[in-house]
Amino acid sequence: THHAEESKVTLERTIKEKDEVIDSKEDEIAQLRSKMEEMASEFGDMLQETLKKMSERIEVSNSKWESDTGVPVIRKLEEFNMGGAGGR
Repeated sequence: THHAEESKVTLERTIKEKDEVIDSKEDEIAQLRSKMEEMASEFGDMLQETLKKMSERIEVSNSKWESDTGVPVIRKLEEFNMGGAGGR
């Protein structure tokens, strides 16, 4: 029975150690998941900022082109569309 008792203690210790490893890994997974969400949010902010800057540059280019040519870009595009794509 001494051997059986020893085996039981060893089994309980092994189970406890495995549970601790599992808890540790679950904590690590939670931390990594949180970091991923944070990075995804930061990336989203970066994309929004890039879109905003590109839109501003397009507006500046548009305004410059209109002042250089005297023709609003929208009207020019409409004329192009009427003439170029009329046969489709």
